[in-house]
Amino acid sequence: MSLEEASNLYAEVRAWIAQQEAYQAATRKPARLTNAQRKALEALRVPLTTSPPPEIGDVDYISLLNRYRQANPADNEIDWVEEQATSRAVGGAIGRICRVIIDESRGHSEDPVESFPAEGYGLENGLPPVFPRKKEAKQYAAKCAVEWLIAHSFMPSNLKDVTFPKGRVLPSLSSSFVKPSTEGSNGALTPPAQKRQSPPKETTSDVTDFNDDGLAATKRVATLCPQLGLRPPRYVISVSASGADGCYDGYPEFGHDNSSVPRGLGHVKNVEGQEKARQEVASLVLDHLLPLQKERQALLDSMSVAPPED
Repeated sequence: MSLEEASNLYAEVRAWIAQQEAYQAATRKPARLTNAQRKALEALRVPLTTSPPPEIGDVDYISLLNRYRQANPADNEIDWVEEQATSRAVGGAIGRICRVIIDESRGHSEDPVESFPAEGYGLENGLPPVFPRKKEAKQYAAKCAVEWLIAHSFMPSNLKDVTFPKGRVLPSLSSSFVKPSTEGSNGALTPPAQKRQSPPKETTSDVTDFNDDGLAATKRVATLCPQLGLRPPRYVISVSASGADGCYDGYPEFGHDNSSVPRGLGHVKNVEGQEKARQEVASLVLDHLLPLQKERQALLDSMSVAPPED
């Protein structure tokens, strides 16, 4: 809906409300409502979420988490808890939320998490985001759990494999996750050094091509972030502080990874339309991440060159 169409619609609604109130003032009786009008007004009484749900990307996180559990059995199976939200999703659909419980996080000695989404892993202002469809809510819960598993070295970060290559020395499962130093790397995650062994070369074929200009910027960012060891951002979109009608401000929220990106990255103001604001924020984030990925890939390529024979 364009800005002009929205303004005309609001004007019609205000005129209708004025007519209803004028009738009640003159007759001291409730104005009549059709069944359709009554249903529409009842729907408006249910609070709507103020921002669209976060971008999930193209990865099937539910399948990825299930494959992880098959390869890494635990005492308990993955537990999914699906609920109807107390608020409606953007667009008026019944709101859906989902939580997932995994043994690894519940029993972790340094960073225990009862269920996902959790603080630092997907909660928005202490609450899970509301989705219009059950599967999207379940995908998001799985995504948050996968991010925790990756952050704590239970799972590779390529969003494809669920076990590490044989011979890889893993940190103790009870040890806490330590964020790699970003000094001199502009926040890019550099691979660990290995003695007389070439690390596996990562390619963009493992995931959706984040260099594809035909994809939405939010999807490209959601795909690229894990390649750099970053949690995909949540897009915080709010009504513009300038008060301009139909305009929004926005910025990316990286959670625990905020310190790995420049302060002020992706901040936009006075953008017409919520979705356009989200995409502009994502475009600015993408402009920062793509050069980091090129540097990282070049480093991996140089490390994968076979040493000269003796």
